[in-house]
Amino acid sequence: MKRILSLLGLVLLWPALLAAQDLARPAAAAHALGQKTSLTVPASSYLSVYVDLRSNTQQARFAVTGSSGNIDLMLKRGVPHRGSSVQALLAESAFSATTAAGDEVLLAQRGGTPTLTAGRWWLAVLNLSASPQTIDLQFAEAQAGAAYALGAGQSGTWYQPEKNYQGIFLEMIGGGSALAVWFTYQPDGRQAFFTAVGSVDGDRIVFPALTKTRGGRFGAAFDPAAVVREDWGSLVFTFESCGVGYASYLPNAAAAAQGWAAEQLNAQRLTSVAGIACPGGPPAGKYLHGGISGAWYDPARDGEGWLVEVLGANLGLVYWFSYTPTGEQAWFGGVAPIVDGSILVDAALRPTGGRFGPDYDPAQVTLEPWGAFRITIADCQHALVRAEAVAPFGSFANVSVQRLTSLAGSNPCAFTVGTRQIAASASAAAAAAVDGDVNDPNTALAANNDFAQAQALANPAVVPGYATQAPTGQTGDRFASAADPFDVYRVTIGAGQAVKLAIAEHSSARDFDLYLYAVGNTANPLAASEGTGPLEQIVVAASGDYYVVVRAFAGSGNYVLTVDSGGTAQAAVPGALSSFDKVVGDELVVVWRDPGVGKEAADRGSAKSRGSLLGLKWLAGAIGRPVLYALGPEALQKSGADAAGDAGLRLYQDPELLRAYQRVRVVKALRARADVRSVDLNARGESHAAPNDPGYPFQWHYPKIQLPQALDLQPNANGVRVAVIDSGVAPHPELGAGVRYDLGFDFVADPTGARDGDGIDADADDPGDRKAGNRSTFHGTHVAGTIAALSNNAVGLAGVAPGAQIVPIRGIGSDGIAAYDALQTLLYLAGLPNDSGRTSPTAQAAVVNLSLGFRQSECPGPIADAFAAARARGVIPIASAGNDNNANFAWPAGCPGVVSVSATDVIDQRAPYSSFGPNVDVAAPGGDVSVDRNADGYADGVLSTTFNDSVAPREADYQFKNGTSMAAPHVAGVAALMKAAHPGLTPEQFDQALMSGALTVDLAGNGASVRDDLFGYGLIDAVKAVTEARRLAGGAATPGVLVAQPTALELGSTANQAQFDLVNAGQGAIGAVQASANQPWVSLVPPAGGGAGRWTVNVNRSGLVPAQYRAEIVLNSVSGGSARVQLGMRVGEVAAGGGKLGRIYALLIDAATGMPIDQADAETAGNYAFVFANRLPGTYLLAAGSDLDNDGYICDAGESCGIYPSFALPGAIVLGASDLVLEPFGLVADSPGVLSGAAAAHAGKHAPALLPAPAGGWRRPHRAHIH
Repeated sequence: MKRILSLLGLVLLWPALLAAQDLARPAAAAHALGQKTSLTVPASSYLSVYVDLRSNTQQARFAVTGSSGNIDLMLKRGVPHRGSSVQALLAESAFSATTAAGDEVLLAQRGGTPTLTAGRWWLAVLNLSASPQTIDLQFAEAQAGAAYALGAGQSGTWYQPEKNYQGIFLEMIGGGSALAVWFTYQPDGRQAFFTAVGSVDGDRIVFPALTKTRGGRFGAAFDPAAVVREDWGSLVFTFESCGVGYASYLPNAAAAAQGWAAEQLNAQRLTSVAGIACPGGPPAGKYLHGGISGAWYDPARDGEGWLVEVLGANLGLVYWFSYTPTGEQAWFGGVAPIVDGSILVDAALRPTGGRFGPDYDPAQVTLEPWGAFRITIADCQHALVRAEAVAPFGSFANVSVQRLTSLAGSNPCAFTVGTRQIAASASAAAAAAVDGDVNDPNTALAANNDFAQAQALANPAVVPGYATQAPTGQTGDRFASAADPFDVYRVTIGAGQAVKLAIAEHSSARDFDLYLYAVGNTANPLAASEGTGPLEQIVVAASGDYYVVVRAFAGSGNYVLTVDSGGTAQAAVPGALSSFDKVVGDELVVVWRDPGVGKEAADRGSAKSRGSLLGLKWLAGAIGRPVLYALGPEALQKSGADAAGDAGLRLYQDPELLRAYQRVRVVKALRARADVRSVDLNARGESHAAPNDPGYPFQWHYPKIQLPQALDLQPNANGVRVAVIDSGVAPHPELGAGVRYDLGFDFVADPTGARDGDGIDADADDPGDRKAGNRSTFHGTHVAGTIAALSNNAVGLAGVAPGAQIVPIRGIGSDGIAAYDALQTLLYLAGLPNDSGRTSPTAQAAVVNLSLGFRQSECPGPIADAFAAARARGVIPIASAGNDNNANFAWPAGCPGVVSVSATDVIDQRAPYSSFGPNVDVAAPGGDVSVDRNADGYADGVLSTTFNDSVAPREADYQFKNGTSMAAPHVAGVAALMKAAHPGLTPEQFDQALMSGALTVDLAGNGASVRDDLFGYGLIDAVKAVTEARRLAGGAATPGVLVAQPTALELGSTANQAQFDLVNAGQGAIGAVQASANQPWVSLVPPAGGGAGRWTVNVNRSGLVPAQYRAEIVLNSVSGGSARVQLGMRVGEVAAGGGKLGRIYALLIDAATGMPIDQADAETAGNYAFVFANRLPGTYLLAAGSDLDNDGYICDAGESCGIYPSFALPGAIVLGASDLVLEPFGLVADSPGVLSGAAAAHAGKHAPALLPAPAGGWRRPHRAHIH
């Protein structure tokens, strides 16, 4: 092994006196030294020198001779030492020699730990003596074998992954020379780039002079004479292999004075050149090929240019090195498709914010959208550049550029195109439609802005559309200078059908509303959905011809309008709001976002002052909990509420509806405020019961729930407290001392509705409402009697849970219940701050009954929070489902954690008035006073305690009533019996037991553990419930509970397979599972073992006529209950002569990269034909869709979309030596998941997840505004 001397560089960096182990760091100076160097090291200080090692260096030796005191040596890779003490310097170093001898020797070798590598190494020479020392420093390296030999294949892009968003473009340009363009940042975070031409020296390239420019101006203002070129420093790029190198740089003194620091990038290859092999073979990864690779520039604009690297036949990497309009360096670019001889970078990024040097942190880099530019290759040596950028850059007119460099080993004219073509076609369903005036200017225009222009729709319908409240201001948009706030449709709709509006990519700045007008009467709408969430919904009450109006209240974007097929349950609507809501005057309930401070009085004052600033008059509440306000005139003015709506369509003409609309506008404005957590109209609810004539006490409803047998097991519920949130409870003899008036409270705030002479107070008696002619309903008293009337006393009647204590919490007045009052009752129940001033746990109940409801489309946030707090205290909430005979959402029954009770009649059928739907959990007797099916001479109502206040004084008596209000207390009473049998029973245990079928009798014939929309998990059974409570009290585990995830599958128009997971949500085993489907075209494949796990669903579309199809899958387990999965699909999406979805863009996508490389478009009625010509052989994917918002992306949320051959199973298209004609594929009017996911905020662009698409979706290669 021979020893040779190598290049040794020296830089005097940070000499400092070693005083108390501290080092100061003055400015640096640098120069190169020979093989034997004399250094004078000041007393108690150190100098730094560097050396660039070869790729075959095995050992480096540093030796000091001629010292007169203690000299230490410390060696560090890549970066000069920065320590301010000896200990810090040692901590930085990989190798060190720190003996007491003066003539120190340091050996560093490859292969150990730490190990020596190629690249730059820095040596700190420390003089620890009190006097200056002049020494000789010698360096030698031992090498093994030949060094790595550089060749043409070293061209490409190099970067250090840990320091992403900066790197070096390297071009081997022949003749022993190379071009480097280094893109990085200045010390203050602004962009910077350096250029240099260097000489190849074995395994390294030496760039002695890096040049940094300034003074150029972007665009037409560019003047090459204004460009100043400054020498910055040097760069040595040493390579160990084809894929690993070390880029070591050193700023000169002037640059160092400006804050630039020396460092080394431990570089890896990002791209390489196909066909130009490196020694040892090319690395794995992307390859560059094609003769257009190289540097391009305009000689008349010397000082800026473009670097092009072709990544494949259809993909290129382009970076533009230029300047800002103020003269600072700038660089931007990206990976883009090559289409017809052009590279279109239509989403160029400009990284900023990095800090140059050793402290570089890629997390500080911001990727700023810059705009779009296109470079079109005319021939081997010439090209054309055009750009459209964001402010302050602006447009860049056509500029002719020419080649500056070409890659060694490549043919500059080797860029070729293919000669084959791919033909494809796509079709839409016959009833498919699209909004007639969308933002894409390439789509035919059919305005539908008012009733006279109403666009006709079929029923059912799915209509993607676009609306904008104001002009977009975007060049190339149809609505760049004019708004499109209204889209009007005309459609015949049946009773019970729902019209839904899903707002794509919903945000607080994008708020659309939905209105329903009768054809022939457009003065005022019949219904409105004006919420602030991602979904608006109107359920049509009567069949007829209607106008459906979509309004862009704020912002712009896509939407999907649907008219469903009817008969389906309607889920909660987040942010629901309507001018037709039944409310308490001009009152609002506001929850401020920041918590309260100080005492209640101080908080209340804060609530007053905060509301007054917005024109709100304080009525009740405090910061830190809900606050009740009344609207003042100033609030209505500040809301910006206009009487006529926007120009072009008058919304309301009726004065009362206009007032209601103004209230809605105020709520919308408040919900947009950052300091408001929630705000709702103070809605008015009602009790769920109907008054009737009195009758003889005969309680047929108790044997229906097996109550007599249950009382044999659990005779009473002594001491168990049941809160009754209702109209109050009058002191009936059959309730006796079981009513805890000392724990109750009256929250009816309106003195008129309260009918007790005042507002809220501690008296929870029921003063009556006089709703039943000359007597009152005493609704709460009737409910309380069902729960806890005295039994076995030879008087009157019995209750479900004798001995239970009733905690009366009054919220219902003579005119119903206000939402704010309801909220106060729940806060009181949960022990949270409320208007009563009481938060003591002495009023805590085990169960709460709420026989009341609000016809609103979501559970308000404060209400849901209060229920959650009550459940956390152990309260089991029971609520009546409603008496509307539909599946519409209502609260509190629909709130999370609340047990919703539907009503049955004397023959165990759903009572004709009872609401149903997805929120029903259980059924109980509610009666039907319109019939006497048991022939006992009395109407089949529920008999319980009331008063007769048609006489004075009022007299206690009994009445038959019907309603889900009467059903709910049956369940509340059973829960009280369970609590008596098992005092530790939790709400979660009650829920699990209910879902497992342990508390109910099956009425639907599908098993008690299978929930259905009519009876929930079945009819409550007191015997089973008490038995289950006793079992749980003994410590037995909760049985297994079968749960399917998800519970609904949509296959669209082409998929034939889907999957769901079956899991055990309980503690016990579920055992084997038997599965069946109610449609012959469905088949099931179970997982191994046939129980829990992933199930596969297959469908057979053969022989099915075009239509929408639904099926239900039922899974039964002997020990773990049952579960259901709903299945839907379309047949007929590809029928000839189908519907029209507007302009459809088909994108041919490179299968390896997921990048669109070619585009075709068409606009026909149903059948769309596309041809992709001049294609090279390869593997492709195909997607097609609309671009309604003209943002350059197809298959965006709310846009039509199709994938070849189907959404569920995208297929590769392999193009060989012959042309291809593909089978037709289907287009879906609404991209899958857009409408069904509207209840949650839509995040990001929609793109089918099974294709390797970029995170933002597919961007169209062609944009009209830069053609």
